[in-house]
Amino acid sequence: MMVTFLSNLVFSVEPPARAAGGRGPELRSRVTQGLDELNRAVEADPRNGQLWWNLGIQAQVAAGGSVVEEQAAVALLERALLLSPQLVASYEHAMAIGDMHRGVRNASRARHFYARASQTNTLSSVQYMYAGLTYELEGKFEMSAKSFVLASRVQVSNTALCSAALF
Repeated sequence: MMVTFLSNLVFSVEPPARAAGGRGPELRSRVTQGLDELNRAVEADPRNGQLWWNLGIQAQVAAGGSVVEEQAAVALLERALLLSPQLVASYEHAMAIGDMHRGVRNASRARHFYARASQTNTLSSVQYMYAGLTYELEGKFEMSAKSFVLASRVQVSNTALCSAALF
């Protein structure tokens, strides 16, 4: 995916030739069409963070696992957060951008967003497991183990809490 930057604004995103991981012409066509529509919307309203976020998510879908294309999608999401910082206040958004950073092996940035996710949802263990995976990517196995232990403690605590709440 080629992203053209001018004055810190993305003006065009060319859909990747292998959109949606090469899963058939019909799906590629729909993904490419979605990218085109979102790109036009961003061009019309370049200060709308939600449109940038939607474009970044669609670009990630189109990336189909290509690291270069996923890095471009992450850049779109980061731009969205600059324009609309409240987007990361959502657990789902924080986890999504954390996952995308983890996918392009940007472990420290992924952990930053997993930490943000844990601030919004303290009852979930998922962000701690994923943080453990990022430490593992960096070869920091002691920190990885600590994250996995924390995830298991949160999970056990939640299970006990839910069991006590039943009937």
